[in-house]
Amino acid sequence: MMKSFLFLAVILFLSSGVYGYTKSEITSWCSQTPHPQPCEHFLGTNPNYGHIKQKPDFVKALLKVTLERAKHAGSHTFTLGPKCRNKHEKAAWADCLELYENTILKINKTVDPYKKCSQVDMQTWLSTALTNLETCRAGFAELGVRDNVWPLMNNNVSYLISNTLAMNKGGNSSYGAPSPKNSMFPNWVKPGVRKLLQSSTPQANVVVAQDGSGPKCRNKHEKAAWADCLELYENTIIKINKTVDPYKKCSQVDMQTWLSTALTNLETCRAGFAELGVRDNVWPLMNNNVSYLISNTLAMNKGGNSSYGAPSPKNSMFPNWVKPGVRKLLQSSTPQANVVVAQDGSGNYKTIGAAISAAAKRSGSGRYVIHVKAGVYKENIEIGTKLKNIMLLGDGIGKTIITGSKSVGGGSTTFKSATLAVVGDGFIGQGITVRNTASPQNHQAVALRSGSDLSVFYQCSFEGYQDTLYVHSNRQFYRECDIYGTVDFIFGNAAVVIQNCNIYARKPPNKTNTLTAQGRTDQNQNTGISIHNCRVTAAPDLQGVSGVKTYLGRPWKQYSRTIFLKSNLDSLIDPAGWMPWSGNFALNTLDYGEYMNTGPGSSTANRVNWKGYHVITSSTEASKFNVGNFISGGSWLPATNVPFTSGRTDQNQNTGISIHNCRVTAAPDLQGVSGVKTYLGRPWKQYSRTIFLKSNLDSLIDPAGWMPWSGNFALNTLDYGEYMNTGPGSSTANRVNWKGYHVITSSTEASKFTVGNFISGGSWLPTTNVPFTSGL
Repeated sequence: MMKSFLFLAVILFLSSGVYGYTKSEITSWCSQTPHPQPCEHFLGTNPNYGHIKQKPDFVKALLKVTLERAKHAGSHTFTLGPKCRNKHEKAAWADCLELYENTILKINKTVDPYKKCSQVDMQTWLSTALTNLETCRAGFAELGVRDNVWPLMNNNVSYLISNTLAMNKGGNSSYGAPSPKNSMFPNWVKPGVRKLLQSSTPQANVVVAQDGSGPKCRNKHEKAAWADCLELYENTIIKINKTVDPYKKCSQVDMQTWLSTALTNLETCRAGFAELGVRDNVWPLMNNNVSYLISNTLAMNKGGNSSYGAPSPKNSMFPNWVKPGVRKLLQSSTPQANVVVAQDGSGNYKTIGAAISAAAKRSGSGRYVIHVKAGVYKENIEIGTKLKNIMLLGDGIGKTIITGSKSVGGGSTTFKSATLAVVGDGFIGQGITVRNTASPQNHQAVALRSGSDLSVFYQCSFEGYQDTLYVHSNRQFYRECDIYGTVDFIFGNAAVVIQNCNIYARKPPNKTNTLTAQGRTDQNQNTGISIHNCRVTAAPDLQGVSGVKTYLGRPWKQYSRTIFLKSNLDSLIDPAGWMPWSGNFALNTLDYGEYMNTGPGSSTANRVNWKGYHVITSSTEASKFNVGNFISGGSWLPATNVPFTSGRTDQNQNTGISIHNCRVTAAPDLQGVSGVKTYLGRPWKQYSRTIFLKSNLDSLIDPAGWMPWSGNFALNTLDYGEYMNTGPGSSTANRVNWKGYHVITSSTEASKFTVGNFISGGSWLPTTNVPFTSGL
């Protein structure tokens, strides 16, 4: 495996050319970054015959040097295994190896000369890369072992990534053709066609020592942390490679997602050593600059379109990145299984692990359904990076149960404590219960860990105490699931939407519950936890128990982001709503929001007074965190057949009537008839939306233009607009004076309601051969 690690990191560099720049160029450009010192140092040590003339040249230079430093850091980390003194250091170190590898793959994807990837892709993958490095660091801190290995791993990679994220923020990406002027999509998205994501990384031959067999590790704790790092680095390289894969078309959202994953992997690596208290031996030898480099790239890639796919269908229960075939599969009462797992021997395999091993040997990477019949399966399952498009289909919550008991208190890292761990892209879980039965006294004990990009969990249950659901990284969607826990039991740094789920707080050992602990470490990462239309209440063991305070969340990392949208919060929620992590840490930089929640615990009157906390009052702001926008769900969830709500329910619905370049006049039977008043419209519902663009309005239109439905109903909440209409009925001088009515004067605002933008017509109308005008 290590050979693969080095080969993957080097192979793209051989064709990348040399780089390095004049001192004046370096100083000028690096001064614009948040971390100019490492920027100047590493760019200055690379010879080159070219020049940085424009911002895209600088972004490319940052990406290349970031990748080089990430590769160097990953290689260095691998050599630190023998320096681990105990199982805690080894556990944290092992996390870091895996996280660094994934980080390198993410960055590689952004510089692949044969790949067209958007600015959103780049920002996504750089966010992932930076999250990986922070996860690596956190592992040592969690296990209390920061004094030995971790200092030896310190580097500037995080700073370099942060610089790239900052420089790539906003504007158009230099990778790939720009999107059509009036289209909501990058122009590589062909009508009716969207290729499945596939990794083209070379065959890996690096040895991943999950049992902690690194020669420099001194004990089982160091070996455990080190083994985690091997796995995490491998995944990091794969993720960064996806950003530069010459055979893969990736969007800016993809890139930001995968770089966020790479960064999360590195942070998880670090965290493993900390959790097991072995940071003083192997971890310091693994310290490097990869996190900074990923952070730089994330910063440079940030901005542009937030979604790379089509909007979600109006009444769909799923983001539309869920492909139609997968959607059909999930909605089928009896999906066709490739293999069956049954403890009584009536299937192909008796254990889930055996079925997963067999799936790894299958040809191709199409959807592979494993039906797990009812039963209690005492297994720890890991579905690795190469196992794509796996579906675990159970017989229902409480019937098909996967259970384990690993924990930090028992000598595992948080990362490796998961009963079910999923990394391969496109995973789907349905109808299963995943438990971690470790007691609360054993601290972190994960039931499910997902780092699977575009993963879906439908009608599942996750049961544990502290750290039950580890939404580690990448894009994830949970629908109609039950989640049980006590402390930080929904945590991680994925871009995740949890929708129509039940969140149950259990009885804690210390009188305090925290539902979430989001782990965004870089402000340019496109990650966070969005909880939409869920029910938050007490589990049976907490009902009737007094003296327990339950909070919506606390900031695990500097830029922690968690939003509760239109959820029902029961009376167990403390009036303050949110809890600090430690002192004033992150209170000014976090992003916590609440929008139109209901229930006795939803009042925001006595909420915390932090700079980073806000009550969301704008539907536009709230919609940033729905399935369609936050995880680009409209482009991939439809294929899974999992139901989802994409966006604007009530004022959040992305619906309306746009009348463009039309003629409004009297029919023959109305011509010459007097006393008839004709209006452009009236508000049937609370958030009625109608726009007239560049249309010819004849004299039959009443000067008031619009008519109320009943009294003042909806006059403040509707959205009625007119833009550059003509004809005798087009004058707006005597129009209604309602709060919701406006004359549109900006072409930018008007363009939101064109065919290209309002219904994403550029992506599907061409196949109909019906003529259309995409823009104004």
